Amino acid sequence: MTSTTNDAIMNEALLRELWNTLLGASPDVEPDFMRAGGSSLLLMEIQLGLHKRSGVWIDLEVLDLPIRFEAVLALVHSKSGSANSADPNREADQALEVTVVDRKWPGRPSDSDRDPGPDSKKAWLVGEAVDKPSTLPEQVRRIALRDPAAPAVREGDEVLTYGDLVASAEALAARLRSLEGGSERIVMIRCHPGIDYCIAVLGTISAGCFAAPINPALPEFRIRMMFDLADPVAVVGGDGNDGCPRLHVERKAMPDSGLPAIDLRTSLEDPCYALFTSGSTGIPKGVRMHQLPVANLARFEATRNGPEPAARTAQMAPLGFDVAFQEMFGTWAAGGELIVVPAGTRRDPARLVEFLDQQQVTRMYCVPLLLRVIARASNMLERPLGELREVITAGEALRVDQDVREFGAACRSLRLMNQLGLAEAIQATHADLGEDPEHWEDLPVLGGPIPGVEIRVVDGERSVLDRGIEGEIEIGGFATGLGYIGSQECDRFFNASGTRWYRTGDQGLLTEAGRLEFRGRRDHQVKIRGFRVELGDVEHAITSLSDIEEAAVIAVEKPSGDRQLMAVVTTIGEIDEIGVLEELQSVLPAWMLPQRIRIVPELPSNGNGKLDRSAIRAMLEDRSSAV
Repeated sequence: MTSTTNDAIMNEALLRELWNTLLGASPDVEPDFMRAGGSSLLLMEIQLGLHKRSGVWIDLEVLDLPIRFEAVLALVHSKSGSANSADPNREADQALEVTVVDRKWPGRPSDSDRDPGPDSKKAWLVGEAVDKPSTLPEQVRRIALRDPAAPAVREGDEVLTYGDLVASAEALAARLRSLEGGSERIVMIRCHPGIDYCIAVLGTISAGCFAAPINPALPEFRIRMMFDLADPVAVVGGDGNDGCPRLHVERKAMPDSGLPAIDLRTSLEDPCYALFTSGSTGIPKGVRMHQLPVANLARFEATRNGPEPAARTAQMAPLGFDVAFQEMFGTWAAGGELIVVPAGTRRDPARLVEFLDQQQVTRMYCVPLLLRVIARASNMLERPLGELREVITAGEALRVDQDVREFGAACRSLRLMNQLGLAEAIQATHADLGEDPEHWEDLPVLGGPIPGVEIRVVDGERSVLDRGIEGEIEIGGFATGLGYIGSQECDRFFNASGTRWYRTGDQGLLTEAGRLEFRGRRDHQVKIRGFRVELGDVEHAITSLSDIEEAAVIAVEKPSGDRQLMAVVTTIGEIDEIGVLEELQSVLPAWMLPQRIRIVPELPSNGNGKLDRSAIRAMLEDRSSAV
């Protein structure tokens, strides 16, 4: 590479040729997007492909978000003369023999037990009947009383014990309870993942408030919309003036005399979290969840493997993701240890694999895309994660590829599991795929409902369909949340025969054999790297730009199963595609940015004058194939 590279990459054809030289494949995204800024997960894939192709290893720690392709090329140029010294490969560990154990999660009902009535042909599954669990603070406090010195959270060299976790959380809860204000007692949490964040979440829930973590990757403009919607009673952590009381976490040691009698009691109907998802109107939706669904899931995660040793769980789910609560409370309910993954490590697959190995992590929750990235890095570095026992995927459809199978075979007794859930109805199904990667299906099923939960497939009139007929999946029982901020009810949450249900918008069917299969979405909502995105939200953000007249956004699925957003727009000014992307970066998070934008004279319409999304898709695909 020469000093003229930065000038040359402005030529699209040359950029694609360079990309092909580096990676041996055509780019999956438009060069304009890579110049304007890309996602960290996408760069992980570039890093691995580049190392495999040329032996050059780029250090992702030195790249700031948004990631620009010029910065990647500069790093490649600086490393190209010393590829071998930059290679992070270690001496290969010996592959360990995989032991196959026939183990099923406790309480899993047989097909005959799942049917709610005499008609076994109905698409309705009922999880094992169980009593309601203890509240979340009670589950954690029980461990603290039993073993107060046990490690609850490990962040680098710092360790927070269960006794100190509960003491610190209850001190914060007492301060929060003394505050007044806020329409729904929401507490915004602006701590980064780690010890303070864990204390803030547990303390907020112990105070009877909704914990609302703010993802630091979000643009400040979007965070401001969340504050306006939430009307919080307080903010925990962070800096600045948000117009409401700001508290900071104070770490408290458990008294030598032990934990005092608690006077901050909550119930299962009290608040748990308020998470913000993409909304079709351009304004985020705030989901209100009470303790029961999360406490029920935490109990299930803590007991499904019987008396096995408590897990060492990697804390790496994005803030504002319901899985982050599953990581915490599913670990604490069993007396396990939460291992905080450093922010820079999360962005670098080589460092992430090394970290998981060194910390002897035994359980990991992740979206399927991140699993494939970790698997590819582990295989390439010949560094199997010998202590890893469980990988639980959720957030989007799981697809098992060869990288994942090789990764599973190299690890020792690794079980792969698949779950279904949403912020409105936290993980409600569970499928244990076992320890033999050769038996992992390419497209695994969603599994049956966990104890206390019901799943059914219905038609447009909400009548339960027969097995084998596709319809909308509804989740009921212990999993379903309260509703959305600002409205106690909406047509997606409803009560029927004493059970609270949530209409997921997911299409699926229950086979004759009792297998729940996912068949896509009913609406314009998609999952991008595990994050839920309303296409209307992205369209609204684009049309809000001063030089844009109209916009239409579609989601395209790549052969790998991952989705990317593409958009066509009409303009009333001089803005170009790069300008659109640069302006969008100030209002949208990375996972909502279109990876391909095309400016057109007018949006295509059909004979009825309605937007023709099929023509838009063909238009974008034609441009892709023509380059």
